[in-house]
Amino acid sequence: MAGAITLACTIRFEANAEHVYLSSGTKQTVYHYPFPMSTIHITLNGERKEVPAGSTVSELLVIADADRQPVAVVVNEHIVRPDQRDSYILQERDQVEILVFAGGG
Repeated sequence: MAGAITLACTIRFEANAEHVYLSSGTKQTVYHYPFPMSTIHITLNGERKEVPAGSTVSELLVIADADRQPVAVVVNEHIVRPDQRDSYILQERDQVEILVFAGGG
């Protein structure tokens, strides 16, 4: 009987207008586009930001380094629930707020 090995890893995805970065652990692979990637402009927490066209809320959380903490996401004054973040595609001029939960009293 053959055994099985299960490996788990985390892959991070980041992109800008000309490159896509995939990293796992200490290794990073950079993919260069022969042409500029299509981007859109959104407002994130009051600041204008350029993101790849077709980005989802989940991908934005990775780009904003907020994917590992409990957050609430509001797009154009509508709450985006965690189960909707993978399918919610951001549009040009969206107003996005990422709200980080803080403890204390």
